[in-house]
Amino acid sequence: MKFNPEIGFLSRVSEEDKILFAKHLAVMAKSGISLAESIEVLIRQTKTSAFKRVLQGVLGDLENGQQLSKALSRYPKIFDPFT
Repeated sequence: MKFNPEIGFLSRVSEEDKILFAKHLAVMAKSGISLAESIEVLIRQTKTSAFKRVLQGVLGDLENGQQLSKALSRYPKIFDPFT
């Protein structure tokens, strides 16, 4: 059975978690911290286990050479695509 990252735990990621993620990621990016290191910091700081798992997936994708947009697009119920 293939793991589907959209099932179950994703509904427990709050809007506040997503807003703080974007805000903190932007601050770290402006300060010159790499994306991977920024995501590692955010994983350590995130209190919600569901969001930690999502960020760990995003980090894994980044470490495998994926672009941030591609890594986030795996979780459309959390990171809504802009059109």
